[in-house]
Amino acid sequence: MKNISKREYQIMEEIRSRGLTIFTPLQIRRFLHLSDHHTNRLLARMVDKDLIRRVENGKYILSREADEKDVYELVTNLISPSYLSLWSALHFHGMTEQVPSRVYVSTTRRKAHLMLQGREIVFVTIANQHFFGYERVGTVVVSDREKTLLDCLRHMDKAGGPSHIFGSIPDDLDLDRLLEYCRSMGTSSVVSRLGYMLDLKGIVHRRDDLRSLVTSYSKLDPHRGTTNLDRYWKLYRNRVME
Repeated sequence: MKNISKREYQIMEEIRSRGLTIFTPLQIRRFLHLSDHHTNRLLARMVDKDLIRRVENGKYILSREADEKDVYELVTNLISPSYLSLWSALHFHGMTEQVPSRVYVSTTRRKAHLMLQGREIVFVTIANQHFFGYERVGTVVVSDREKTLLDCLRHMDKAGGPSHIFGSIPDDLDLDRLLEYCRSMGTSSVVSRLGYMLDLKGIVHRRDDLRSLVTSYSKLDPHRGTTNLDRYWKLYRNRVME
């Protein structure tokens, strides 16, 4: 058993009692009225004892929390506001069985990637007007299924590409919510891709309402050429959907 000092135990109890997942030296200084020097020495000693772990510069987590909690529970505590998104959200909601090698987090702020539990955490910066459509499921803050799909259609390289996204679309999406979200996003390319994929799925509810939001020509795969135009959705179907 680790030899835990009274002050180290006090720090751990303060973190637990305040419900903190990620904490900073500044918080410890304020909670316990310690000097900068004393705080830094204590935290360094606790890292050496593996009582806490350094997540990134100036941010720590209790080692037990890091071991017991799933990475999806931890990532949105690294920056605020944020939510689990894209391929990670597809997997969380059971829309795909494929586990992404990276964990994707959407936020309105810029943040460098980091490693946590052996996984690369990728922070995707989005505009303020696109930061909506998320929910708390247990201890995880995640985009809901409808917003997950739209985020994936906007950032397809972070969701496995068009075919993977198409295969992830369930039959019981809330189509009225999807339409509302499309209006809020105001991104014609996302609507074109969505409408085309829903057509392929045989889902036609609110089809013309969706079409009214298409304002420009787009490509199904943004990295391919302008071939095989679908005139209704103003979409270049430049790859075969599997």
